[in-house]
Amino acid sequence: MAIRELHDTEKSFVEGLEYLIQKYMRPLRQPLECTLIDAGLADKIFYKVPEILIHHQHYLAALRDRLENFQSDTRIGDVLLSHVSRHTCFT
Repeated sequence: MAIRELHDTEKSFVEGLEYLIQKYMRPLRQPLECTLIDAGLADKIFYKVPEILIHHQHYLAALRDRLENFQSDTRIGDVLLSHVSRHTCFT
């Protein structure tokens, strides 16, 4: 089922972003704890990652809702279009 594949892929992506933020971004942005790079450089490296995570969390929630309430006539095109139309704000 295509919606299951979209959901599972998006879930994996969201988990990866959460890991990136928790294990790399936050520690590298703490100037007192990290001497590897300047906090300003860390901000440039992780530019908009938190916003991207929020966007994909909303997309995942919409996919999850459709998947949990799946019927033979369930459509997901509107969810995809909404996701793609908001995706341009990260360029």
